[in-house]
Amino acid sequence: MSFPEVVAHRGLPAVATENTLASFEAALAGGVRFVECDVLLTKDAVPVLHHDRDLLRFHGLPQAVHELPLRDLRQRLTSLADFVELLRRTPGVCAFVELKRQALEVHGPDLVLERVLAELQPLGTRAVLISFDCEVLRLARMRSALRVGPVLKKWKEHESSQVRALDADYLFVDLQGVPDTGSLHAGAADTVVYEVAEASVARSLAARGVRMVESFDSVRLQHVLRGAAGSPA
Repeated sequence: MSFPEVVAHRGLPAVATENTLASFEAALAGGVRFVECDVLLTKDAVPVLHHDRDLLRFHGLPQAVHELPLRDLRQRLTSLADFVELLRRTPGVCAFVELKRQALEVHGPDLVLERVLAELQPLGTRAVLISFDCEVLRLARMRSALRVGPVLKKWKEHESSQVRALDADYLFVDLQGVPDTGSLHAGAADTVVYEVAEASVARSLAARGVRMVESFDSVRLQHVLRGAAGSPA
């Protein structure tokens, strides 16, 4: 493989605020066909898209998502339902949906899975659940037909008993935790590396067995990798 597929990390933050419909619409308009979002639950257990443990960075609020009901967040955050509706109208797009640790800690894995799986149903197998928490992915395997992928900080974690027992479809790993040399292929699972900005890095990873790279600048990176935007970055 000369280059990996590119995943739009939280949409296209260079164009619009991450984890918003505008951000995902920009990525899709640019030709990206793999997207990744982060999911937390509101106080009334409605799945919404948000990455941080609080609302300070984009909204200037010190509260966490789970401390406010949907009615107080509707004008600020995108619901998972609205995200699913966007993708339902966009055939051929795969969504990696990350279940954030904070949601699992506050609401518990059973409620998180119940609410998220219900919202994802219209996408069928076009949705993939990912998480740093292998246990919630194990439960997801038992309760749905969705593919799953653990998120790892270091490549060596793929050898842990928890990850091996999961028999995952994907392995997401932090670029900072990837060794400088050696294969990055792990059995039947496709390896996805995040966060990748440079085409030269993406090509190097592909040569070592990486199937996909996650990028905040997905449209530009995909164009460069496909030879549509000047020389390699």
